[in-house]
Amino acid sequence: MYKVIHNAWIDEKRSMRNKLSEPIEAGLEIAGENGEHTIGVRSTLAKVRLEMAKLPVEQRAALMLVCVEGMSYQEAAGVLAIPVGTLMSRLARARLALASRMRQSQAGEGSRLVQNIG
Repeated sequence: MYKVIHNAWIDEKRSMRNKLSEPIEAGLEIAGENGEHTIGVRSTLAKVRLEMAKLPVEQRAALMLVCVEGMSYQEAAGVLAIPVGTLMSRLARARLALASRMRQSQAGEGSRLVQNIG
């Protein structure tokens, strides 16, 4: 049963790849004092989603089940049919890779900004 749910979840996530990025225009419609903050948060979230999509499937699945779906390590390990220790290793690798990718993305944006100005 868990395997069927897991496969359905993977299919859904694959179909969402094309829907990961939100148009900038959608962010411009936000009104209020926190509009700029909200746009920044949405932009960051879109970047995180894009970088998560680049992670290996095993790492991405572990990260999604625990961090997004809120499953316990035991529940997520059961869904993925792997030992809890393996799940923990995949989570650690996924978190490190995602943090590294986000740092690189931010550094790349800064250098592009400097090139455009200069």
